[in-house]
Amino acid sequence: MSVIAPPPGSGRILTMGMLIIDEFEYREPDGSLSEKVHEEQIGGGGTYATIASRLFLPPTLLGMIIDVGTDFPPRIMDELLSYGSEMWHFREGDRLTTRALNIYSEEVRGFRYLTPRARISPVQLPSTPFGESPPSYVHFVCSPLRAAEIVKELDELEFVDCGKIWEPMPPDCVPAELENLKAIGKRITILSPNHLEALTLLSLLPDPLPAPQPSSAETKALISLATKTLASFMSPGGTAVVRSGGDGVCFCSSTGEGGEVGEVKWVEAVFGKDEQSRVIDVTGGGNGFLGGMGAGLLISGGDVYEGILYGSVAASFAIEQSGLPKMRIRESDGEEAWCDVQETGRERLERFRAKVAASSN
Repeated sequence: MSVIAPPPGSGRILTMGMLIIDEFEYREPDGSLSEKVHEEQIGGGGTYATIASRLFLPPTLLGMIIDVGTDFPPRIMDELLSYGSEMWHFREGDRLTTRALNIYSEEVRGFRYLTPRARISPVQLPSTPFGESPPSYVHFVCSPLRAAEIVKELDELEFVDCGKIWEPMPPDCVPAELENLKAIGKRITILSPNHLEALTLLSLLPDPLPAPQPSSAETKALISLATKTLASFMSPGGTAVVRSGGDGVCFCSSTGEGGEVGEVKWVEAVFGKDEQSRVIDVTGGGNGFLGGMGAGLLISGGDVYEGILYGSVAASFAIEQSGLPKMRIRESDGEEAWCDVQETGRERLERFRAKVAASSN
């Protein structure tokens, strides 16, 4: 089978992220509107994370609340249901679906919401099928203060022991938010900004951010330092995972309540420097990494290294086309295969595992 069995009795992986319907606008260098047209598509950090988990897990082990507005397109509903109906809870209301406009002008991308956002919270879980039993992991993309609220609500639901996978929002990865991050860090299982966010948060890069530069030993040393520092804010069992694009992933785990940490380690990217032509659109790559990592943690019983392998593979599926990875049943063997390459998550995982093992020898 293309999905991989987790330990018996495993709970779901839930996300507090949203579904957003993305619309697109393209601008010429002079600022005028381009004639290029892009069909609206499914977006949102919660959606990318959930589909990434779906690469490895059946829909019965996933969960996401989706607000269905009066304008919700039937085409998008059909696309969501193609991944499995059990992973979604559709919440209808007399409102518009959350929509956002993505604006592209040369190398600059703009983003703004077109309709009000509908917040997803743990307190809403009891009214859904996802509240019937404790989840194994909960994923959220938010500010430090919002992360503290989510953890508090999980505690109130007696979901204290579930793993908490947190992506800080990019605008909140600034030095002014560092104390708020420290305050909630000890309750987090996986803390995962990208490398620019981590360096900026810890004042290791100037503000505003410079454009990403080619990798160097100096840059990787700074990322390693940032990862080690973030891990020191966590409790034993917590791990800082800093996503670093084509350079791979840097991670470090807490080993003591006094800021003690273990060894800083790196895992290479699925698409190395010589395979960057396969990267089509990085939108959702970070969310996909953490959805895949959650699946890997669930399947492996909490092994962080395994989780990072799964997350790296999931991110690679997310970024090799525009929009969500599409799933089809492969005619040759009836397996669930993904994207134009028609490869299963398990197949790419095993190839990547072999690649990493060969590189370490």
